[in-house]
Amino acid sequence: MRIRGNRKRRHDYRCWLLRRARRNLARRRRAENPLAGIEVNGHLRDSIRVIRNRVELVLPETIDLEENFEKVASFLTVLRRLRGRRLRRLGFERIRFISPSAALVLASEVDKWMQITKRRITAQVKTWHPDITRLLFEMGYFELLGLNDPEILASKKNTSFLKFVRGDKSEQDPGKVAQGLRKRIEELVGEPIAKSELFDGLSEAITNTGQHAYQVEDLKKNKQWWVSASYDKEQRQLHVTFYDQGRGIPVTLPHTHGEDLRHWIDKHLGTNLLTHSYAIKAAMQVGRTSTERDERGQGSTNLEEFAKRYRGGRLTIYSLKGRCNMTRDDDGELRYDHSSMKDSKQLLQGTLIEWSVTI
Repeated sequence: MRIRGNRKRRHDYRCWLLRRARRNLARRRRAENPLAGIEVNGHLRDSIRVIRNRVELVLPETIDLEENFEKVASFLTVLRRLRGRRLRRLGFERIRFISPSAALVLASEVDKWMQITKRRITAQVKTWHPDITRLLFEMGYFELLGLNDPEILASKKNTSFLKFVRGDKSEQDPGKVAQGLRKRIEELVGEPIAKSELFDGLSEAITNTGQHAYQVEDLKKNKQWWVSASYDKEQRQLHVTFYDQGRGIPVTLPHTHGEDLRHWIDKHLGTNLLTHSYAIKAAMQVGRTSTERDERGQGSTNLEEFAKRYRGGRLTIYSLKGRCNMTRDDDGELRYDHSSMKDSKQLLQGTLIEWSVTI
């Protein structure tokens, strides 16, 4: 027994030496080239600079998941991979438009980056476009980046933004958290909105994050979610966005719905192969079936109800490479836009839910 124990200790020691050597080699390669092991595709060639072994990332002119998903997702992937490496500066000077949902995803990446590295990202505010400076200030970027409040802000535009809120999957009472978020969004709008529908949608999103988005055994991750909103007073358009960086619907779907999912696939697709976009649709449809059994919501998930409440309501869900877009019709039902259900080449970590309604 002692001989076997000694052999095991020697084996474990050799494995430890091998792991240490690999880590040291990776560190040396990153010191020589901070982009080592990171794919820089055509979307990013004009956005990345390496100066004295430190990286500068310059954000693109338009940041919109609907219009240029591939470029935005590529940028976010590189930003995520640079955690713990030499990121010298994050450049906002080129931005002329950033959608509310993309702004929240970017904020979550910067927030997570700073939590992990314990360092600040250098930002040159004087080079930013005035309208973008106001947007980022209202969303909480200045506080996030540790910047002083701007001395001069651009004149107030029609659109106001809610400072993003970070939550954790360990929240003991999702309903209480959702109620607080709903009140803040109603204050942003300045008039009553469909309180119960918005509350139920946010509550379900928070609950799903806690139950499915993150693996229980993965103790090293900060299992968080982020939410924000924007309201255009002239167009009376409200956007509410919820985002988590979990495993994504295409990964968690088979584990959460099991037999119901197999029935749905056999009925609608006739195959066991699901694209990420159709996996999102399957999750909504299977969830609707479960809802009917539980006698909740007249056969639709709580995520759908807020979009169904208003004319022109829309519910958009991104998860990994998939996208599913649903729009309210004249009968008050949500219809799928199948033309948009094409998987992307790039991946958006986790799941993004956006409600868009005209009040």
